[in-house]
Amino acid sequence: MATSVFDVRPATTRDAKAIAQLHNATVKEAFKGMLGDLDVAIMPLAERERYWSEAIQYAEPQVQVAMHGAKIIGFVGYDRSRDEGTPATMGEIWAMYVDTDFWGLG
Repeated sequence: MATSVFDVRPATTRDAKAIAQLHNATVKEAFKGMLGDLDVAIMPLAERERYWSEAIQYAEPQVQVAMHGAKIIGFVGYDRSRDEGTPATMGEIWAMYVDTDFWGLG
């Protein structure tokens, strides 16, 4: 299987809407198989966009986006571990989402 290569860069607050749209779309698709015909309750887009805008602005978590040309096709939020008692040097991936068209491509 060939591995795909995508550009990755730090997110900017201008990316918040695209990140929010991608987040909602992937959550809906991921849970569709588990819930059958039930509609997945997702956070309203404006609220999700506000969350990611603030996360990017304050770098909590830090956010990187994967690009395919000019389109954001994935993102990851990461920072220090939130588990009590872990060393300050231990990290944690807080969120990772990829456009469903790119699932399984590496």
